[in-house]
Amino acid sequence: MEVTNVDIRKYEKGTMLGFVTIELDDCLEIKGFKLFKGKEGREFDIGLPSEKDKNGKKDDDGKDKYWPLIYIKLKTESGKNLMNSIKSSIVDKYKGGGGSTNNSAPQSQGGSSWPDENDGIPF
Repeated sequence: MEVTNVDIRKYEKGTMLGFVTIELDDCLEIKGFKLFKGKEGREFDIGLPSEKDKNGKKDDDGKDKYWPLIYIKLKTESGKNLMNSIKSSIVDKYKGGGGSTNNSAPQSQGGSSWPDENDGIPF
């Protein structure tokens, strides 16, 4: 799979730098990646799409619990290659000044309008 498009909505608050949508092979769009300032010597960190626990669960540190929406199998060579491609595409786009500038968090992805004939069908 190849990353064919990256869209970054800049949202600079704390360590957060933006929300990212990627497109794979011109046909699969994945929303909800997050770009952060890096920790432990890394320049950037990428967060996979996730959602907050609906029952108010907390993690061991007392912070809100988030559940991943997708998994990339990093134990496989193809999974490692895909994640590296996603990371480098996002970072390259961010460094190149790409993405929209909008300092408000994106709206909920559970919109009420049905996609038109040019959009994909959400699952």
